[in-house]
Amino acid sequence: MRPREAAGRLHLSEALRVRLGILVSGRGSNLGAVLDARGHGRLGAVDPVLVICNRPVARALQVAAERDVPHRVLERRQFADPGARDAAIGQAFREASCDLVLLAGYDQILGPSYFAAYRGPTVNIHPSLLPRHGGSGMMGLAVHQSVLAAGDAESGVSIHVVTPDVDAGPLLAQARVGVRSGDDAEALARRVLAMEHRLLVDTLANLAAGGLSDLASASMTDRSVTIDVE
Repeated sequence: MRPREAAGRLHLSEALRVRLGILVSGRGSNLGAVLDARGHGRLGAVDPVLVICNRPVARALQVAAERDVPHRVLERRQFADPGARDAAIGQAFREASCDLVLLAGYDQILGPSYFAAYRGPTVNIHPSLLPRHGGSGMMGLAVHQSVLAAGDAESGVSIHVVTPDVDAGPLLAQARVGVRSGDDAEALARRVLAMEHRLLVDTLANLAAGGLSDLASASMTDRSVTIDVE
């Protein structure tokens, strides 16, 4: 295992801690699941060290504050353009020496300036079985509405590496959730969200246990995990 390198590159500390940055926008459901797992010792060596939110009134900020995790707001209006905001987000994670960044309900698309500022791995959790129902505009209830409109028999959760191409990065893990007769978007969303929490915690713990070095080359695509849930 390599020693710690310059901040923003793939590295692990001598104590084998994985310093996790988290980017959020809303209620912080997945953030809460991650922080609760840490409190119960189920997150392995993962240590959330910074939460960044783009909305000053988002409940996710309260979730972070209640669990004593450093947090800050970086709004679009603070910057001349989206590229400047994305660069600031990347720089903040770099300065926090994050080994890994998680998008947990972040509702903006990260541009090239983010990837230039933060060169470590970034992963996202998406509420469908990618590549289906992914891409620009596919977030929140819109995803579940798309699943139902397509008549799919199943939906699920995907965790993938974030790249400049939206929802197109290599898959790390997936979990399947069956679509039930009579489901509306809200009902399907509730079951998918419960699986998001489970898969996210398991995947982060697995990455900390040995998969983080593979993440740099996206070689974990050959070890994608699938969990089937009714």
